[in-house]
Amino acid sequence: MTTVFNQLIASRILAIAIFVFACSFSSNLSAQATVSLTVTDGNATTTCTDLFGAPDPKWAVNIAYQGWEHYLGNPFCFNQLPTTQFSQQVICLPDFHEIDVCFKAYENDGAFCNTNETCLTEICDKFIVPYTGSIDYRLSLPDNQPSGGWVDFTITSTGVFTDQGNDNMCGAIDLGELNSGQQLGDATQDVYNNYCADGEDEPNTSADGAGWQNNFSVWFTFTTADDPGSITSILGLSDPQNSGEFLDLQLALYQSSTADCTGDFDLVTASWSNTIPDELMVANCLEPNRTYYILVDGVIPPPTTRFYGLFGLQVKDESIAEAPDLICDATDLGIVPDGGEISTGMTISNLCATGEPTDPINSVFSADNSVWFSFQAPASRHVLISAISDESRPNGGLDEVDIQLAAFASDDGTCNGNFTEVGASYDASDLDETLELSCLTPGETYYLLLNGGPVDEGGVFSVTVADAGYDPITEIIDETICYGDSLLVGTTYLTTAGPISVSMITDVGCDSLVEGTLTILPQNLVTIDSSICAGTAIEIAGNLYNATGMYTDIIPAFDGCDSTIITNLEVAPILDLSVNQTIEATGYQTTDGAAMANGSGGVAPYTYLWENGETN
Repeated sequence: MTTVFNQLIASRILAIAIFVFACSFSSNLSAQATVSLTVTDGNATTTCTDLFGAPDPKWAVNIAYQGWEHYLGNPFCFNQLPTTQFSQQVICLPDFHEIDVCFKAYENDGAFCNTNETCLTEICDKFIVPYTGSIDYRLSLPDNQPSGGWVDFTITSTGVFTDQGNDNMCGAIDLGELNSGQQLGDATQDVYNNYCADGEDEPNTSADGAGWQNNFSVWFTFTTADDPGSITSILGLSDPQNSGEFLDLQLALYQSSTADCTGDFDLVTASWSNTIPDELMVANCLEPNRTYYILVDGVIPPPTTRFYGLFGLQVKDESIAEAPDLICDATDLGIVPDGGEISTGMTISNLCATGEPTDPINSVFSADNSVWFSFQAPASRHVLISAISDESRPNGGLDEVDIQLAAFASDDGTCNGNFTEVGASYDASDLDETLELSCLTPGETYYLLLNGGPVDEGGVFSVTVADAGYDPITEIIDETICYGDSLLVGTTYLTTAGPISVSMITDVGCDSLVEGTLTILPQNLVTIDSSICAGTAIEIAGNLYNATGMYTDIIPAFDGCDSTIITNLEVAPILDLSVNQTIEATGYQTTDGAAMANGSGGVAPYTYLWENGETN
């Protein structure tokens, strides 16, 4: 692809770049390589005849259109094998990345060192110049021609090119296979450059949506392994050895529609901070077993105006595993140990999550970026789930996420059952989230959904499920009852005043604890001891009693309880009195007489009252 600059602007930029390149980077341009082509073997046949003898087929080679060199025959006239026919010093491989080679075969009717070419057949083609080392080639004439044949030759590059031969995608420097947790290269030590780059016939980063235009870009490649992590960090350091040839780096990551560099290139991500020379590009959710292409470009704006420089490059898999997107693929954290906990560590992300439409619905939030875990409940039936977000890159982490949590129980214990929410939680003021679950069934599998909320939908986090210990559902009561009554708590009748602590099981099998205080009001009891005479009656609480006995009456009291009146009643028998004179008086109204009174019945002791006022 050509750049977006029009011809006038492009030519001016190129002129400036060449000027800066020649004036500022002469030390780097002093590096040179020698490209040579050595003809190692050949053969010719012909269908023509010779008037004066047997056919005399010969062949010749033309390198870079510098003229034909003929082979075999008179050693004083023609080249012998092997012959280095071409050699040239080259600074930038893109300036001479392929060589034109022509080969011809003919019937030679000439004499001595002269050639007379008849039945001539010729072919030309272009051959790639290796960045280093040698490549063997063969160029053959097509079949069914007046003359036939082939030539073998070797193109060799020796010395050092100024560039690394990675001006285009197919020349990309292969950094290797990237495994989980591995780093390819070292940006502080590996020094690359873009001195000879031109950006021609490459993807257009501006048109692809990168926000900047590549003009002098070079290429690198790496291949992901079977199970790549969800975060890949690609770091470019400008001029890591402080030589003074720095650039404001621009990075882009591409993938090809084919398994090699010949397909259509699609932009995966790009990065240009435009504030510091170094550049960090983060690629999430790379596919396994796929080759990716890194484009490195850069610019120093006017008045310095530089397009070429040195840089270091490294690719690192951050060893972050992507949590499963589907509930039936949920990461099983295992059994929560009694008094212990299970944890993922800060090694999990939801960066590649989608939020499946078949996910169970919770009552707190909509799950659009959800991943799944499962665990088995401890004997206490009580857990505390803590999900902690990583920090952002500027704060020393990899990627933060706004965490939302929901937990579900399955009616058949599997991921294919009907799900019931057992808890959900989201606090928009905090990226971290906790969820406390009680009344779980020991040993049963529960499914935990973690979603990325609206503040930050995807990032890195840790999940810890801890045994929260025995924690029954507690109900506090303070009851007052009347003396003689009882309080029913669950299946227990309480009849003693004081603290209450009764354990129960709810209808759904969860521990419940009733605690509090029971107050028993004092007994409202009145005892009446009464004696009445025969023939009379006493009235108690509206009831009349006229016979000896103990009577109980219950009436409502002011405190709402019953008042009890106990009456001990004695009814005296009829009083019988007799009087006998013991001394007769000497006269009327004299006081020297005496009489004796005897009583029976009634209630002793008796009291007496005589007519004269005496009580004896």
